[in-house]
Amino acid sequence: HGGCTHIWEAESEPNLVPQQPGGDKIDIWALAMCPYTGGLGNIMGAMELIMQQAVDEIEANGTLLPNHRLKLQVAPDPKCSTAGAIASTIQGLMSGPTKFAVIGDCCSGSCMGNRDVADVYNVPSFSPFCTSPVLSNPTNYPNLVRYSPMLGGNNEVAFD
Repeated sequence: HGGCTHIWEAESEPNLVPQQPGGDKIDIWALAMCPYTGGLGNIMGAMELIMQQAVDEIEANGTLLPNHRLKLQVAPDPKCSTAGAIASTIQGLMSGPTKFAVIGDCCSGSCMGNRDVADVYNVPSFSPFCTSPVLSNPTNYPNLVRYSPMLGGNNEVAFD
């Protein structure tokens, strides 16, 4: 899988042009990233289904993103590498519609790389898996939101 491979839509209607209130929904795009190969294996294969379910749930709840339709463009991170994440993030943010956020990556080094690129594009990053304590530095990563605690926090949770 090289470059951007999939484009998901919560609804299947093609290229609707936004209209006045009460008209068609406005498409908003995010870039989704995880590896298909590498030390973690095919994480993206599993994440595709989870992300699509999340998009469908958001769309089904008319109050979360009223008047908008969330769409995801997938830019796989080759082998969970920093250099691969940088290249995929650049390619993903430059191709297709403007993205409002980057979702991913699955490896801390990749999060560091895609976060640096996302800063240039002035979009936030949301990471479900990146656990390095380095990413907790708000000066270096001011627009990074992590769903999991840093690595030390994971150990405390496992112990409790």
